[in-house]
Amino acid sequence: MDEPKVIALGQAGVDFVGREKNTALKDMITFEKAGGGTPANTAVGLAKLGVPVLFIGKVGDDSFGHFLADSLQKNGVDVSGMKYDKEVPTTIGFESTLQEPELLIYGAPGPHIRLTQNEIEESRFQKGIPLFLFGSMTLTNNPGRNTTFYAADLARKQGIPISFDPNLRLALWPDEKEAKNTVREALSKANIVKLSYDEYKLLAGNRDTEKIIDFREEYSIDLLFVTRKNGCFYSSQSCSGFVGGREVDAVDTTGAGDGFCAGFLYKLLSCKATDSLSLGNLDDRQLREIAVFANASGALTTLKRGVIPALPTLREIETVINNT
Repeated sequence: MDEPKVIALGQAGVDFVGREKNTALKDMITFEKAGGGTPANTAVGLAKLGVPVLFIGKVGDDSFGHFLADSLQKNGVDVSGMKYDKEVPTTIGFESTLQEPELLIYGAPGPHIRLTQNEIEESRFQKGIPLFLFGSMTLTNNPGRNTTFYAADLARKQGIPISFDPNLRLALWPDEKEAKNTVREALSKANIVKLSYDEYKLLAGNRDTEKIIDFREEYSIDLLFVTRKNGCFYSSQSCSGFVGGREVDAVDTTGAGDGFCAGFLYKLLSCKATDSLSLGNLDDRQLREIAVFANASGALTTLKRGVIPALPTLREIETVINNT
């Protein structure tokens, strides 16, 4: 029998990453094509680390959509859950290489928003699936929002642990209030959550980091990571703390969060600690080790252009950690 696969649901798009260093989009001349989209990136990140993953999503039935399917499949992801939309083209984005990168997205809301409930195969959600993960890009509009929550509820009914990494882009939402309300609903469905510091401040009402524990408890999150440029906060039912990050000569910082997410999920899956009970039993030493691994994974992802090509292997991550 095949090993149960992690299920990743959400957006996949094509990124064109600028090739000239420290250059704004208006001055950029050449770009490099790469697959992107937070759930798709995390799926590839896990697959590169040896975790079986199924991706569920919708792309355009066009050259870019099939490029994405090929990119995921070549990296070991099962794309049998990928749907193709004949009416809406695949979403594309253009990224600058400034220290605070610009990202312009075209084709929004995109085919991922058109994923419907009848395109979700309920039989894929079985007891024993180690993890279901999703992001917020399919939550911006319907039917994608209802479909995403439908899939999350299927996972919960089967006792499948849920991870949520919003990668929140307010410009793609009808308004900020709707974005915050919808993402907060998603938080209440997940037991593992990763937020950037800016996302945490937005969702928590600008509360300082000493309130991270309160925020986690408010949404009954079993394990929360909040990432910053200099490291990450972690908080579980048993302990909380901060682990410093790694300084690298970054080429493209866009996928750092996705690399971080793939890193800590890999470690949790490796020790079979994605359910609430096991997460609560992780001690501070274990959580710090997980954070160190995730920080290394995130840092390595910034060393190449594009996210999917840059996501590291287990050997690359372990080499960095062992040489510290």
